[in-house]
Amino acid sequence: RVLVATVAMPKGLRLPVPPKCILTEDVVRVSPIGTALYDLDRYTLFAMFLVVERRLGRASFWQPYIDVLPTEIGFHPITFVSRKAR
Repeated sequence: RVLVATVAMPKGLRLPVPPKCILTEDVVRVSPIGTALYDLDRYTLFAMFLVVERRLGRASFWQPYIDVLPTEIGFHPITFVSRKAR
C-alpha cells in the first residue's frame, strides 16, 4: 500500500499516526504471544509476534503493516558479516 498526495504538500507538514497503529514493544508485550513468551529478548519477541500475526492473515489487525514489510533483509546491518568472519 502506498500513500500518494494528489496536491502539493507544504514543506514540514506532519501527518499524525494514531497511537493504536504504532507497533511498539509495549504492544507486543501485552499481546497473547508477548505474555506467553515474556522472557524473550525484544528482537525475538517481535519476530514471534509477527510470525503469529502473519499466520492470522486477514484476522490480524496488523496485516496491512505485515504486507508492506520487506521480504529480503540482506540490506539490514543485523545481517552483515564482519570482514574477519569471511
